[in-house]
Amino acid sequence: DDLVPADDSDGDLLLDAEERAFGLDPFDLDSDDDGVRDGDEADWAVDTDGDGLVNARDGDSDNDGLPDGLELGVIQPLGGVPGVVAGTDRSRGVFRADQDPASRTSPVAWDSDFGGARDGFEDSDHDGAVGAREGDPADAEDDAEQAPSDGAECPAADRDCDGLSDVEEELGGADPNDGDSDDDGVADGAEANAWFDTDGDGRLNVNDADSDGDLILDGTEVGVTAPHVDTDPAAGLFRTDADTSTRTSSVASDSDGGGRLDGEEDSDRDGAVDPGECDPMDPTDDRDPDCGVAPPPTATEEEGDESPPARLLGGGGWACASAAPSATGWPYALSVLAWAVGARRRRHRRTCRYD
Repeated sequence: DDLVPADDSDGDLLLDAEERAFGLDPFDLDSDDDGVRDGDEADWAVDTDGDGLVNARDGDSDNDGLPDGLELGVIQPLGGVPGVVAGTDRSRGVFRADQDPASRTSPVAWDSDFGGARDGFEDSDHDGAVGAREGDPADAEDDAEQAPSDGAECPAADRDCDGLSDVEEELGGADPNDGDSDDDGVADGAEANAWFDTDGDGRLNVNDADSDGDLILDGTEVGVTAPHVDTDPAAGLFRTDADTSTRTSSVASDSDGGGRLDGEEDSDRDGAVDPGECDPMDPTDDRDPDCGVAPPPTATEEEGDESPPARLLGGGGWACASAAPSATGWPYALSVLAWAVGARRRRHRRTCRYD
C-alpha cells in the first residue's frame, strides 16, 4: 500500500494543502466521484478539457463522454470512512463500472486511438466494452466507419450533427433530432460533462441550460454569441454573451472559488463585468458587499469571523476556506487565473470534430 503522510487527511495521496489550493475536499478521497482516488487521477491538477475543473474535480477529464474511472478499468467505487472520510458517491451518477476492465482508454485523450472519432462516440453505450455495432476506441482502423461519408457534413450515426451519436442520445435521454436539446445555444456534443447532472436538479447537463445552477445560462458562460441552428429562442434559455473575452465555467457554480455564485457576482447575468458588479473570475472580490448581489451572512461571519465559508462547487470539489486565506485561497486563485487566461484564448468548439 502507498504510504500516507499525516497531512493527507483522506489518504488520497494529495496533501491537504494541495487539495485546498485546487478546490478539492481534503476529507474526500474521490472528489469527483468517478471511482479514482484524487492522487491517482491523470494530470490531477490540470484542466485537460478546459471546462474550468481540474481533472481531480472532473469526472470526465477529457469530455469524451466516458467517465474517467470507466476508462481506467475501475469496477468498484472507492469506500470511505463514514463520518470521517468520504469515498465515491454513487448517487451523483458519475461512477460507472467498466464492463471490460481488460481494455482501457485514456481519461485525458478525447480520441484515445487518434483515429478521428471521440471515445464515447465509438463506445456509444458508455460501458467500457466493445458491443455489437460499436467502434473500438482503442482501434484507429475502425474510426473511418464513424466519419462522414463523401460529401456529407456529419456521420450517418449523428443525424442532428451535434457531435453525439444517435445511440448516445437515445440511451442518454437527449433528442437525436435536436442539436441543442436544452436550447442554451451550445451544441449537445459541446456541452461540458453532457451525461452528468452537475447541479443535482434531476436533469443531465445536455438537457439543462444552467448545468451548474449558478444562475447564468451555459451558452453565456462559454462565450456563445450566435446560437446553434437548432436552438429555440422562444424557450428563453439562450442569452448572447456580452463579453466574449471572458469566460466562466458551466460546470462550476463558483468559477473563481471565492465563495459566491457566478450569477450573484454577474448580477445581470449577461457575461460581462459591468459597473457595480463583481468579477466571477476574481476570488478577491467575492465578499465585497459593494458589488454584485451580496450573499446572506453566515453564522461565523455574524460572530466576527470574516473568512468565507466552504462552498460546494459543481463537479464534486469544494473550496475549503480557512482563517488563513493566504494558505488556501491564493494558490486556488492562481489556478483559476491560469484557467481564465486559457479560456480567453480558446475559441468556441466546432460542433463536430471528425477530421
